[in-house]
Amino acid sequence: MAGRATQERTLGAILGLGIGDALGMPVAGLDPATIRQRFGRIEEYHGLDFEEGVSLAPGEFTDETEIALCIMETYTSANGVLDPELIRARMQFLSRGESRRWMSPETRRSLEDESEPPYRSDAIDDPEVALRGIAIGLIHAAPEYDRVRLQDDVAQVVGLTHGRREVVELATVVAEAMVRTLADTGDRQVLLGELGRSTDYRVLREALGSTQRLIDSSATIEDLIARVHTDNRAVDAVVTGIAAFVTAVRFEDAVFAAATGGGETDSRAALSGALSGAHFGAGGIPQLLIDRLEGRIYLTLAAPWFYRTIQLMTGRGISMGRDDG
Repeated sequence: MAGRATQERTLGAILGLGIGDALGMPVAGLDPATIRQRFGRIEEYHGLDFEEGVSLAPGEFTDETEIALCIMETYTSANGVLDPELIRARMQFLSRGESRRWMSPETRRSLEDESEPPYRSDAIDDPEVALRGIAIGLIHAAPEYDRVRLQDDVAQVVGLTHGRREVVELATVVAEAMVRTLADTGDRQVLLGELGRSTDYRVLREALGSTQRLIDSSATIEDLIARVHTDNRAVDAVVTGIAAFVTAVRFEDAVFAAATGGGETDSRAALSGALSGAHFGAGGIPQLLIDRLEGRIYLTLAAPWFYRTIQLMTGRGISMGRDDG
């Protein structure tokens, strides 16, 4: 794989995010045994029916992807400049519609608060908040990126609804994983260990380090997911989402395992999908997963504009062509 971010790999990351989200959401919160009993291994999209008669269609993505699109759209509209107020306004619009169903109570509480400054949650275990780092990482993807600016962007986006340092640290690790993968700046087999050495958040650092050691001992992704338990579901989702990508031979290996692993399946699969899409490119994603993804038109239309903004932001090391091999 060529050592640069290309438009095809940027599209792969954005499609992968939506695909993983859509695969994982209908089984979120279920344990692995229940998932396998009801669905077998998750290798296709499933729907979800709610008590009030509302349904989630097979292939429909949810708030992780929608909020990432909010962040991407504000970057593109301002030529790479982060506009937190505009992001918050877009998130508030989402919170008044069907997307409200997927948002955590604490995120909704913040978005509904019109005081100045608005309420910011002390919760540290919402995976969606951590996954806001995906869009930040994409925009900063360059072999040599401005880490201070990346951290500042992450802090501003997390701070729209949440206030704890631990959440910022977790979202920063997500962003840095995205930067390193799209810019192809290292060996993904040691990615978890390198990310662990970059964070001061002890629980996260220890989880990344122990999972890296499991990978070094040739543990399977199913075993990794089963053994990562920190009592913080956001940390678990991020660490196992990255691990699913690191151990995958193909795009689908990552997202299918992530969606079948139980617990925070939507967040885990969304993160592993974004990373795997960035690594393998859009051409490495099975066409059936793309064709059956609801809302794929929004993702494919967003990708070229977002890629252009990445070029403006980084100004180096980026090609408009497909990977050379």
